[in-house]
Amino acid sequence: MQVSGKVWKAEAGKRASADKNAILGSSWEKKMQEKALRKAFLEQKQAARESLRDKRKADAQHRAAVKERKKQNQEKSAQVQKITNSATLKKMMKSKKQRKLLRTADTNS
Repeated sequence: MQVSGKVWKAEAGKRASADKNAILGSSWEKKMQEKALRKAFLEQKQAARESLRDKRKADAQHRAAVKERKKQNQEKSAQVQKITNSATLKKMMKSKKQRKLLRTADTNS
């Protein structure tokens, strides 16, 4: 039989929700078990992320300490020469290579 007078329209069959079987659904205990497994997995994942974050933070602090220690050792072992003549200083400021060698330092200590 035609639907709403349209020759090309097919008659509607049964709804898709009618095909579902209530027995095939999972039980409450199974749902709770899956929920507990998921929660445990997420907690483990979070703990792994935190440990990785802590490890990276510790590594960064270690690198910063090594860099600082290296800088202090270079300053301690540097050979310095005090330039008192301002003409020499002006000459050195003109040359880019020599300007890189210039450092200001506390001469009182």
